[in-house]
Amino acid sequence: MNRDATTEHSLMLARASLHSQQPLAVRGANTTLALLLLDRSGSMAEYGQTPRKAANECIQTVQNVPGAENATLAVFTFGSDVSLAVHPQPVKSVKPLETYVPNGNTKLYEAVFAALFVALEYHDVAKAQGSQVNVAISVISDGEDTASDPEYKSRMRELARQARQRGFQLQVIGIGVDSKKMAQDLGFQDSLARTVEATEEGVTRAAGESSMLFSASVLHSFNNSRH
Repeated sequence: MNRDATTEHSLMLARASLHSQQPLAVRGANTTLALLLLDRSGSMAEYGQTPRKAANECIQTVQNVPGAENATLAVFTFGSDVSLAVHPQPVKSVKPLETYVPNGNTKLYEAVFAALFVALEYHDVAKAQGSQVNVAISVISDGEDTASDPEYKSRMRELARQARQRGFQLQVIGIGVDSKKMAQDLGFQDSLARTVEATEEGVTRAAGESSMLFSASVLHSFNNSRH
């Protein structure tokens, strides 16, 4: 397969960051890994800096949830390339996104593949150490994949199947597009799919949906750790 260098680079960076955080992340019995995947393709330019601001609001919301000290968060953005905008780290230490420049096509499959790969690996390591990680992945996109290497789709869907078997929460939020159709395409749970209007207000609402998913996962981990 002709692998894209940016996708592989982001994948390696995420893996390295997660391995460095592993001792902290699995110190408690129950922790959360939250991964936000934000579309950065050219068509998102009409929303200006709203996607960046909305993502920052999402991060801030999760930082204030009880149990957030045991949560790890990362942000991938994807356009013609896949970028690790926020390295996996304790959510309390995440700084706001400072840049967001939409351009090019949509490497949706490659971004989802990278996120699923690192999440499954992280889950494996935690399980081997006797800990439970609740994984929540939320994808915000205004359209279908237009640029990924074709072989990524089948590999992504296989990882999504494994993730569902482990109880990962896999959400897609469609901006002006059919989110349930996108969820089926990605192998995500369509029960978690949400569709918002193709407006700046819709983009803000999309990030709000992500923050609700992440917050619920963090609270679930927190409550289970207390029992």
